[in-house]
Amino acid sequence: MSWAVWSWAQHPVSPRDTRQWLQQLDQKLEFLRELSKVFPTPKLLDVIHKIEYHRNLAVQANNKQEAVRQLQIAHKLADIAIKMALDGPVQRLRENLDELIRQVEKKLQQHFNAEAERLLHKAKDNRKLAITAYKNQNYRKAVELFRVAIFLVQKTQTILKGHPTALTSTLDEEKANFKDLLQKAQRLLDGKRDVVERDLLRQALAQQQKAERSLARNDIKGAINHYRWATRLLLRIISMVEKAEQNMQQIAANELQLTRELLQAGEKDLSPSVSRIYKKAEQVYRDAEIAFQNRKYSQAAKKAQVARRLLHRSTQIGEISQQGFDKRLEDEIAAVRHLLESLHNQATTTDDKEINLYYRIAQNHLQFSQRAFDKGNYRLATVELLVAARMSYSLQSMLSKQGEESHSAEFLAEKISTLEQQLEKVNLALQQSQQSQLEYLSRLAQQMLQTAKTSMANRQWHIAWDSIQIASQLLQKMQNSLHTNSE
Repeated sequence: MSWAVWSWAQHPVSPRDTRQWLQQLDQKLEFLRELSKVFPTPKLLDVIHKIEYHRNLAVQANNKQEAVRQLQIAHKLADIAIKMALDGPVQRLRENLDELIRQVEKKLQQHFNAEAERLLHKAKDNRKLAITAYKNQNYRKAVELFRVAIFLVQKTQTILKGHPTALTSTLDEEKANFKDLLQKAQRLLDGKRDVVERDLLRQALAQQQKAERSLARNDIKGAINHYRWATRLLLRIISMVEKAEQNMQQIAANELQLTRELLQAGEKDLSPSVSRIYKKAEQVYRDAEIAFQNRKYSQAAKKAQVARRLLHRSTQIGEISQQGFDKRLEDEIAAVRHLLESLHNQATTTDDKEINLYYRIAQNHLQFSQRAFDKGNYRLATVELLVAARMSYSLQSMLSKQGEESHSAEFLAEKISTLEQQLEKVNLALQQSQQSQLEYLSRLAQQMLQTAKTSMANRQWHIAWDSIQIASQLLQKMQNSLHTNSE
């Protein structure tokens, strides 16, 4: 189809140029004949015949004025015919486009898609441009823009094709959630006889059956509600079981810690009969640890208790000789406590931060000592008491203004460096000797060296020196023990 006529429609020539005006009329006629093949209506064919009639009259006219008059009539008829021929098809294009836009907008409300939204917006822009072009009698551009807009909306439909509605999508999500939670709940309840939790599981499965019956009636909203109820019941089951497991895990962890401390404090140089019981306790404790690692917390707690009963039996033989030591240690703890109580008011009301820190460290380690003593871990109680006593007596000297002269920062830093090097060597020897009962000495020595560093940074020279002295004593104890056991 020839579209040259459209350029004339935008820029008509003067009627005085009759030859060119005739050529443009011929272009319009050619365009109309081609339109008649696409849209063959009797009315359009009749108008074409009238245009041809007036064209012939213009060609046969004896003067220019008559030729111009006939050409004017022919051009006017041609413009009317073109608009008449295009009005119907363009209107149908617009109506088709509007219906497609309505369908896509409805689908987007149910299931949003960013790319589809973008294409729809672009199609609407083309629709506006097409309407403007048509009003400006630029019919060809209008048709092209409408067709582009339709193409964009159809592409949007392709993107949205197959996407579920919002309700269907929600239903799928709820069903998937229910399935995952059901598997988890069944796994947690496997091997358990929890009556309440199993009753909740039966209720959840009943809600699932109600959801399926709702779907059979095409009641999607009802099915969603039933699945949500089932999900809530499953979440409650999971919460109850996990909370019970966490409680049992904590109980088992406490049992293991208490047994571990008793093992570390136990005497190794025992008679053969007692030694066999002690070794049996160690083996049962290792079994308890394995059970804990395998998340069998109830079993781990029971084994730890069995190990402690064995340890109790192994220590009964030495109770008589131990009682004297126990009493002395208890008296020493009481003496340090009495000293700290007498210093409490002075130590806690002064603005001297170093004195405050002395008191806190002494008080903390005294509490650690008492706690270890109460658990029967006399070795740990003795070491913690050493720290508490040293800090208490130094505090007493500081408050009575009789404290030793503080050492220089360089001297203290050198001492810390030396002790850290020695501690590193001792820790290496400790790993090789596998003497786990000395690990608490190593940890405490490291803690005191860290306290010394912090105190130096705060220019608290006295407490730094006392911390270094305590670390040195702990290190000496470790070295002596390693030397004795190597012989």
